[in-house]
Amino acid sequence: YKCPFFQMGNATSSDELQGECVNELERPKATLSSGIRRVVGRVKTGKAIIGLQDDAKLKNVGPAIFRIARMSVFGSNLVYPEHYLQASFEVFLFTMAVVWIVTTIHNPTIIKNNRIHDIFSYNNVCVGFDSPPARYVAQPLFVLQAYYGIRYVMLDFLRANVEWKLTEQSVCVAPSEEATPKFAKKVLSTFAWWFNASMNMIFGLTMLFWSMLLIVTPEQSGTSLNVHFYIYVCFVVVMYLTIASNFYEAGRAGIKWYELTWFVTFGIWTLLLLVVGFVGFNGYDYTKCPSDDVPQLKLRGTYELLCHQDPTIPVSLMATLDYGWFVLLVFTSFFLPYAPPLQVGIKLYDACQQASSTIHKDISETAVPSYDRF
Repeated sequence: YKCPFFQMGNATSSDELQGECVNELERPKATLSSGIRRVVGRVKTGKAIIGLQDDAKLKNVGPAIFRIARMSVFGSNLVYPEHYLQASFEVFLFTMAVVWIVTTIHNPTIIKNNRIHDIFSYNNVCVGFDSPPARYVAQPLFVLQAYYGIRYVMLDFLRANVEWKLTEQSVCVAPSEEATPKFAKKVLSTFAWWFNASMNMIFGLTMLFWSMLLIVTPEQSGTSLNVHFYIYVCFVVVMYLTIASNFYEAGRAGIKWYELTWFVTFGIWTLLLLVVGFVGFNGYDYTKCPSDDVPQLKLRGTYELLCHQDPTIPVSLMATLDYGWFVLLVFTSFFLPYAPPLQVGIKLYDACQQASSTIHKDISETAVPSYDRF
């Protein structure tokens, strides 16, 4: 508090440093957290030499799940909320890989005989967990994905509140890997706060209802196919808007050109996937092959004749948009803009010590008369 880090970072000579800042720079080294160190050099030849092992460089080392595990095992007082968002995406992608292996081994017939394949003439990722036993494998992984997602919502909302209340503070914005971090006045506008809060709430609700995909499957009768499809649509929309809220919160000064390129590409891709997918889904002739009649059509031997229809959208286009969206999702961990971490401290509460301190405080206040009134 006596010497803010941004004051040291902005200083170019010892003349610009006052009081406690000079003393701070004379310290040989200061470890701010386990595993993430900012090394502060000495004042040499009238210039403040700042040696920095960049937080942003280390925070992107390895999958987010491992980063969270390292933080828990080795201890760190810096918490990046976006790590939990990235971990949620990673669990989803890992789930898709696992369920497809299980389905290919234990239920290969579903790969060509399912309602998604009937409509689009190819299998999207949902087919992998739409049937047992892959559905049973996916269920606990969906819960893990929801945990990481909701944990992100809690931490990111907390960070937004802190940023909103401390708009006059100078904070680190998009540090470079080759130089000291840049410091600028970062003001979180009222709209940015509300956009962030709204998207966090919607994303949290999406995570709560995400496992409904395992309950309402496209192979069931009635409106199950439609419900399943539009749950997936909501997932695609909310995922992108949640990423958009991170970019909006970072501000233009905190976004690098390649991060912006990925974000815009991802946005255009998401829009095309939604529009083209909607046309393809509703272009199917459901009167020829209603979902309620599929079991009977299979028994009569007319299932392939009536249900395997030519797709409204060419497979090459639809599959490219579908699978390409998940490829772009993989890069979320690399292209989310830098945001300041939360600094936390946790210790056990000692009730006995607290009671003792209170007693001593009461005794001292009673023993020493107060002359404030005079």
